[in-house]
Amino acid sequence: MKVMLKVDVKSVGKAGEIINAKDGYARNFLIPKGMAIEATAEILKEVAAKTASLEHHAKEQRQAAIDHGAKLDGVTVEIKARGGTNKLFGAVTSAEVAQAISAATGIEVDKKRITIPEIKTYGDYAASIKLHPEVAVTVNLKVTKQEEK
Repeated sequence: MKVMLKVDVKSVGKAGEIINAKDGYARNFLIPKGMAIEATAEILKEVAAKTASLEHHAKEQRQAAIDHGAKLDGVTVEIKARGGTNKLFGAVTSAEVAQAISAATGIEVDKKRITIPEIKTYGDYAASIKLHPEVAVTVNLKVTKQEEK
């Protein structure tokens, strides 16, 4: 019997999946407990439409990540930081890198998607940005001394 799961069922499937379950298991356990509903033609159409919509949305996100990646790849971003003669007061964080990238290119990047080495001195560094599971780019960072007021 084909049923659509309403909730995740261990070793059976995830919510929203259509599975083939044995008749007794479906009628006596899954359906009465509210874990599944019988997969009618109408429900199969809804699931197909929802799957198509999700796939289309995923393609759009991937294409947007590729477009942003093309604009960001190899860009050099200057970050001004306070410090002494060669060392910084503290370190440059991924939040500061995200803000500098946004100011330089106009593309918003989540700080959680940026991977940087430990930056505690002035110089040139490379930051890796994962825009999408399939799209990663490298941005060059130039850490310079901030002018004192």
